[in-house]
Amino acid sequence: PQPPAPPAVSENRTFTLVEGVPQYRLGPGDLLEVLLARGVTQDRLSLTVRADGRIPVLFVDVAIGGLTPEQAAREIERALGAYYRTPRAEVLVKEFHSKKVTVLGAVSATGGRGSGIYPLRGRTSLTEFLASVGGVGQEADLEHIRVTREDGRAVTVNLFAVVAEGELSRDVVLDAGDVVYIPSRPPGAERKVFVFGEVAKPGTVPYRTDMTLAEVIAEAGGITELAAADETRIVRGNLRDGPTVLTADLEALVRRGDLRQDVRLKPRDIVIVPRSGIGNWNAFLAKIRPTLEFITLGLQPVIVYETLKD
Repeated sequence: PQPPAPPAVSENRTFTLVEGVPQYRLGPGDLLEVLLARGVTQDRLSLTVRADGRIPVLFVDVAIGGLTPEQAAREIERALGAYYRTPRAEVLVKEFHSKKVTVLGAVSATGGRGSGIYPLRGRTSLTEFLASVGGVGQEADLEHIRVTREDGRAVTVNLFAVVAEGELSRDVVLDAGDVVYIPSRPPGAERKVFVFGEVAKPGTVPYRTDMTLAEVIAEAGGITELAAADETRIVRGNLRDGPTVLTADLEALVRRGDLRQDVRLKPRDIVIVPRSGIGNWNAFLAKIRPTLEFITLGLQPVIVYETLKD
């Protein structure tokens, strides 16, 4: 069974909601640009937040640790208000250093990146974070990613369910100090078939020699009442180089026993059972390709959240 969805996060040490919009919390090491106006005098200051959460603005130390940039600007104005008439401040974050996440394991080394320590720049989900660091490797076990909090609490995330089935409520919001571990699949785990859409248990099915479409659908719990089973497709081959798309009438196979539709499958085939008839399958596959690549080839730098039930 799936673990319960994580609780909704409205704030943590990295961000807080201001009028419904997530805003970054400033902290030690962050490099700020402070635009300061006092009458006709204007200054542009480059300041680093000290370990005690303060910054020196002119001759005044201002405590801004834990505040948002907007809140920090108001605090600067308040502190200087004793010396200047209607000072105005604006705070921008030039470099983020105070909130960091460690990622280990089967991480893609695209562009020279990979396992390491990365800064958070605000509210960041696990999928957003992995996309920003270059994605996961092809050997990654997407169903058992582990996020360990700074206090030792840990949660296992099934990114297959998050992305392929659109269960975004299971996407963990990261916080400063988190450690993300991406395990590798065990030997032989690449011999699987992917099943998407209107089946009872979408996901991966272990491949057996000479496995057929009927056997895979049975492993996936059968088709749902909403399935446009006669429009089933099997996508075979490298998604990036142009796969082969096979047609199968699951309606005839399952409801009427037409064994001519019982296609013999190969490892890493993708079975798609849509909810409604697809007029243009080339356009449909182009739309869901980012999701398919995420699942079958590893997370790409840009994720498009699509589901087969739209």
